[in-house]
This record gives sequence, structure tokens and C-alpha cells, in this order.
Amino acid sequence: MKKRIIIIGAGFAGLTLARHLEYPGFEIILIDRLNHHQFQPL
Repeated sequence: MKKRIIIIGAGFAGLTLARHLEYPGFEIILIDRLNHHQFQPL
């Protein structure tokens, strides 16, 4: 049984955390208020 990790917010921090937590045996769920990724150059 996989352990579930839920990340709320898909900004830079949320996406970075999701990438760093990619290990076998973990299911990562990323939740954001938008259904698409929006990047605005700084």
C-alpha cells in the first residue's frame, strides 16, 4: 500500500516539493485552485 502525500498549492514551492518527494511507495497528489499551470515571467 502506497503512502499518500497531498500538496496544496502548485506554485514554485509546491511543484518543487512534488519533484523532490518522488520516491517508490509514495503517491503524490497535487491540488491547486486552477486546473492549468500559469507562469508569468518575472
